[in-house]
Amino acid sequence: MPIQFIQSSGNIISEDFCRMLSVETRADYVKDASFDIRRVDEHIATSFDLLRERWEEIRTPVLDQKFDTSQIREKWLLPLFEYLDYKPNYLKGYLRSEAGAEFHLSHRDWEDQTAPIIHMVHLTQDLDTKDSHNRSHPNRSPHETLQQFLNTTGHR
Repeated sequence: MPIQFIQSSGNIISEDFCRMLSVETRADYVKDASFDIRRVDEHIATSFDLLRERWEEIRTPVLDQKFDTSQIREKWLLPLFEYLDYKPNYLKGYLRSEAGAEFHLSHRDWEDQTAPIIHMVHLTQDLDTKDSHNRSHPNRSPHETLQQFLNTTGHR
């Protein structure tokens, strides 16, 4: 089954890995007997079904590029992260590295300096192509921007 809605970049999550997940029926990698795998499986299945329904509702305007970045974020990306139990918090200002470089990265998972950064870009933005719309680094790709942030801060 081709996975048309996922574009792998950077080899962190490969297409083969995504294909394997698409046919996985049980999370058998959890070995702890106290872990209730049925509840996890049910949560995953329910979330997947709800996300699939949501995607079907917005698919046509998304694929026809009728949504701008904020609409994509509100109608698809934020709900997606919330179904994955993330709580994206908008970052009002630039993030700064210890060297003073500024980074425009839009969200973090919770309101704490140690929370994971969530870098949301438009669906048509290639993660490895320079992003001329990026306010802090117009000559870098979204991938380069996030990587430089991680390399120049203590953030992990």
